Amino acid sequence: FCSMVLESATVDQRPAMHVPEARCFVMVRHGESEWNRANKALKKDPMIFDPRLTELGRAQARGARARLLEATGGAPPDLVLVSPLTRALHTMALVLGPLQDTVPVRVTPLVSEVLLDSCDIGRPVAELREEFPSADFTALTNELWWLDSLIPRPRDVLPNSRETLARLYDEYRQAPRRFDEPLEHADQRVTQLVRYLTQDPACTPYKRVVVFTHGDFIYRTCGKWVGNCDVVDAMESVARFTKPHAWDKANYWGNASKLM
Repeated sequence: FCSMVLESATVDQRPAMHVPEARCFVMVRHGESEWNRANKALKKDPMIFDPRLTELGRAQARGARARLLEATGGAPPDLVLVSPLTRALHTMALVLGPLQDTVPVRVTPLVSEVLLDSCDIGRPVAELREEFPSADFTALTNELWWLDSLIPRPRDVLPNSRETLARLYDEYRQAPRRFDEPLEHADQRVTQLVRYLTQDPACTPYKRVVVFTHGDFIYRTCGKWVGNCDVVDAMESVARFTKPHAWDKANYWGNASKLM
């Protein structure tokens, strides 16, 4: 499920999705990360790759547990989707607590952040598996999974190579815009997620689906800018979905930057 092989179909207007009323979809943004904290102080990208949560971010995640249960009607989720970025995985683990060992947790690049900053450059799958052993990483078929969002990929990519990873970090520092994810690619990911939630037999049997993801991705799905560890009822947005919500740079820096 949820590989990064995207359909070539347009993401323009489509009929709204049919969603049975008994189901609920909830999206949770990650807690404050080291990148968020440094970005607020420096007012620029601090070049922190795949950051972890700060102490505040960890407290935010623990505090979101009650709000999540309220959003799911008091019952725990029966399916969890989570971004492969560490801040989202940490948030998921802290919010769910022991539940992460009993609820299916599927890690998918479909709900990763739009790759526009250093914090959106990930870690190898092997490291993530070791740190989050209860999660299912089957959908990450490339060890350096975040490269799948880049069209074309940086040259000479050799998965599982520490030297390659260090070189990619250096190349990003020198020319970060070269790594930007095309926004039409991000839009296709949003559209694929909605189709998975509403039409895929691998998901439709589940009644309470929770997605741990990121600010830009939530905006493109629901049209809402949200703060760290905000819990969003995405049911109506998914049911009424016709195409992703777009933003321009002025809109982005005027709204999302206030929530970083």
